[in-house]
Amino acid sequence: MNRWKTVTIALCTLMMKTALAGGAPLDSCKGKDCPPPERPPRPVCFNVYCTYQGDEQQGAKKHYDRCTAAASFVHLVADDGDEVFDNSADSSNPAFEVQCDSQVLYDGPAHRYTDRLGSRIQGIPGPYPAIVLPVGALTELRHYSESSLEVDDQRLSGDCYVYTGPQ
Repeated sequence: MNRWKTVTIALCTLMMKTALAGGAPLDSCKGKDCPPPERPPRPVCFNVYCTYQGDEQQGAKKHYDRCTAAASFVHLVADDGDEVFDNSADSSNPAFEVQCDSQVLYDGPAHRYTDRLGSRIQGIPGPYPAIVLPVGALTELRHYSESSLEVDDQRLSGDCYVYTGPQ
């Protein structure tokens, strides 16, 4: 009975180690048919620069005609460069600046949330100002992405240039 328990515990331990390592159990994978093991997400430095044009809005407390926003941060990406869902930690919080009509509205740390709805970069005091990016915007490719800027009770539409590399 003790020998059977020992063998069972050893097999369970081996299977758990294999599962945690991301590979398949040794018996189920033979030769060329084995997929390569998945690598953990890696950190990449993102730089986002956005421009926004205000629309005529009724009832807005403040109306901005032209805004720019910039953020720089480290974000995890998958081995193929695709977006990974996560929240920024204190050590990876973005530096964030928003200017509207040549006036700096916010210049300081921000928090970033990336999930199945997209990414939101907002000033730490929150909830505004905030950049909202669609799902897939934070990939390792240099590209333009549609975006919106939420400031006060106004939402402006625009585009962001998203690129990776040194800040």
